[in-house]
Amino acid sequence: MLDKVINIAIDAGSILINYYKRPIKIKYKKHDNTTVTKADLEVDKYIRKRLEKEFPKDQILSEQNKKIPKDYSKNVWVVDPLDGTRSFTEQKDGFCVIIGLCIKGIPNLGVLYAPARGEIYYAQKSKGAYIRKNSVTKKLKVKNTSTISNSIGMIHPLNQENNKLSFFLDNIKIKKRVFDDSAGMRI
Repeated sequence: MLDKVINIAIDAGSILINYYKRPIKIKYKKHDNTTVTKADLEVDKYIRKRLEKEFPKDQILSEQNKKIPKDYSKNVWVVDPLDGTRSFTEQKDGFCVIIGLCIKGIPNLGVLYAPARGEIYYAQKSKGAYIRKNSVTKKLKVKNTSTISNSIGMIHPLNQENNKLSFFLDNIKIKKRVFDDSAGMRI
């Protein structure tokens, strides 16, 4: 199952790369005023089609689709076809495809593919988390950090110019600030 989802994410990332570094029209969603592009919609359609084919009994919850599962007691795929749309439209590399699976409401599997960086992150319940880049796979480990000064601050780019936030971060002296647009890539 994991290999199938990794392949779906990689194929979806190839669609994004076809739009990457080209001018792209940005639209705004009426319900929350967030951005959406033709690439978001095309990748969403592709991922849903592949998941429906591979896992026909499962439900899909996708950021770009209005169809919302009514029952989360079985298998539900959670999809963000283009996480980091702002980064993507600004032709930065901080965007990715995210596909996750919840079984009976509990996260079981997750895949994040950052096509512009050539990085794929994946994890499966009780099997660990990994990164693959340049055909090299490494197991990820949680750092044992007990102090704020050794911590990483993950900040949404819209907040990086916030004077109160900057003052706070300057005073707690964190090790590093990460500003990638993609929430999934703020690691």
